[in-house]
Amino acid sequence: MPALIRFAAVMGPLSSAFDLLTFAGLSLVFHVAAPEFRTAWFLESMATQILVIFVIRTNGRPWEDLPRPALALSSLGALLVAMVLPFTPVGGWFGFAAPPLVVVASIGGLTLAYLMLAELLKTFLFDHRRNNRVER
Repeated sequence: MPALIRFAAVMGPLSSAFDLLTFAGLSLVFHVAAPEFRTAWFLESMATQILVIFVIRTNGRPWEDLPRPALALSSLGALLVAMVLPFTPVGGWFGFAAPPLVVVASIGGLTLAYLMLAELLKTFLFDHRRNNRVER
């Protein structure tokens, strides 16, 4: 249980920090209107929360310990739907509007940075847990 609490205490704030970076970038750097903000926030949120599954599901590197096909297909399928939805007529029902390409590219960069940092922190947390077992 302590390892789970430590993991949540690190990964939760990491996710929140990237949410704040997204908000700041959309508001202060790109000055997007509400519909573009909503769309970009949706894209970032869905991408980070779906893709982080592949990072945290294993103690090893995600590209070395591949998930079962059902997890990969369902997760990546959901991601595809989420990434396309805002740019379809159905996206209008949710108040989405296509953000500028530079905003979408920035969201992609933030998502990549989040996943890389999650992987580094995960490695630290798992190594820390292993080191605690050795010391006892």
